[in-house]
Amino acid sequence: MSEDSALKSFYIQKIEQLQLKVQEKQQNNKRLEAQRNDLNNQVRELKEEIRALMESGSYIGEVVKLMGKGKVLVKI
Repeated sequence: MSEDSALKSFYIQKIEQLQLKVQEKQQNNKRLEAQRNDLNNQVRELKEEIRALMESGSYIGEVVKLMGKGKVLVKI
């Protein structure tokens, strides 16, 4: 019986070790998912910033001459 007991003890110890490894892997997976979500948010923000930078800017003009009522000549 002591051999059965030793074998049972060995397997219980192995199971506990593997359960700890599973918990570590699950925690690591959650950490990596959170990190991925943060990086995806950063990428999204950077894409929006790039899109905003690529939009045509406003033109700055200078009134050169009044051409009449409600009309002006503008130099860009």
